[in-house]
Amino acid sequence: KKSKTQKEKDEKENSTEKDASSHQEIQAVCVTKIDSTFWFAVSRHDKTLSLYSVASHLHSDDHAKKYPVTIYIMPKRTKCTSFGVVPPLKTDGKDCHVILAGDLSGDAFAYPVPVSDAAENCRENGEAASVKPTSTPRRLLVGHTASMLTGLQVVPNDVGGQFILTSDRDEKIRVSHFPKSYVIHGYLLGHTAFIS
Repeated sequence: KKSKTQKEKDEKENSTEKDASSHQEIQAVCVTKIDSTFWFAVSRHDKTLSLYSVASHLHSDDHAKKYPVTIYIMPKRTKCTSFGVVPPLKTDGKDCHVILAGDLSGDAFAYPVPVSDAAENCRENGEAASVKPTSTPRRLLVGHTASMLTGLQVVPNDVGGQFILTSDRDEKIRVSHFPKSYVIHGYLLGHTAFIS
């Protein structure tokens, strides 16, 4: 028989293991291909958003462990993610790739995807395991008046621009221009249940 003290220690260890695994629980995942690299975004219960990259020319037998290229600390838990491209301001500029994250308070933020030589070197040298969470400046895109976002997606429109579609638990979908999300194109209403 175990003593009362030993039972309490065992229960505390089990509780600690459950807490640790719940902090790593995945909330949302998305993927995109930028040039010849696949980018994965993984949002976790512990308010982190990790970005991973994998070269598209890797063989299927390459099972090397992948480490995040960057980790963003979110203000709230992220429930939905999507990649987007912000067109350049100048005609000779480059596109800016971003990861969009919708959180529990109804806000959607944009964070930069580090598509650079530094990220490539970090992956090749195996130093990505030491990447520390960062508080890179973010841009607030939209807010849904305190209703949790259940989905978001950037889609092309018929005039060569883009829309950001955001859905929430209040049974509506908001259609805004992207990246100028303060310009609302319209709402899709009449749903009978929250949108997932």
